Amino acid sequence: MLEALRCGRWLPNEVYFAQDLLDHDEAAELRELAAARNVRLEEVISSELERLCSARDHQGYFARMPDYPYSHLPALISRLGPESLILILCGIQDPFNYGSILRSADLFEAAGVIVPAKGQAAVSSHVVRSSVGAVHYLDIIEVESLPDTCRELQRHGTRVVALSEKSQEKDFATEVSPPSGAIALLIGNEGQGVDADLLALADATWRIPHGGHVGSLNAAVAAGIACFAARQGQFSPQK
Repeated sequence: MLEALRCGRWLPNEVYFAQDLLDHDEAAELRELAAARNVRLEEVISSELERLCSARDHQGYFARMPDYPYSHLPALISRLGPESLILILCGIQDPFNYGSILRSADLFEAAGVIVPAKGQAAVSSHVVRSSVGAVHYLDIIEVESLPDTCRELQRHGTRVVALSEKSQEKDFATEVSPPSGAIALLIGNEGQGVDADLLALADATWRIPHGGHVGSLNAAVAAGIACFAARQGQFSPQK
């Protein structure tokens, strides 16, 4: 909750908190930020907070949030540079996977995360918690058509790379070399991976090399590895 108030992009309509569950500094910051953001703040007892949250594993807050403020594709495209990284999620349905992917996207300084309007988990409290607050700092763009979006990115010089177990290419540096120009990583959903029509549109495909017996990686783990691979040679020591 403090991250939402600190960032100011997705502000709650109102916040309830239990003073006895927060330390002095945390409560003081909450009051200061809520006043500065003009957010209604109400102190309640612990049992009332549990009733509002319908759970005991809260962090001392309960917030009523408006709809998530998605960003827009043209604005994202206008900000792309030669080292920009974008994630395109092909309908991630598990909110914890979604949040973990957003966490990696923020860690590796993605310019934006693109999601489909249908078949994608909503930005919920579970997503917020598993993203460790990264959702408040990322530009998330909701689009009607992922194929049309990929074509639009390609028209503006972005290379679309799909993660696919069917790919024969295991060396990301070879497949996406030299590491210059914006890259959009297509991350498949938990069940079907990347759709065939998106694979056909991709400029390149990449398979994360692995051994073992399971045969595939969790979508969130794969996204984190792919972000790291895409960033090789793009980050300077000063970043």
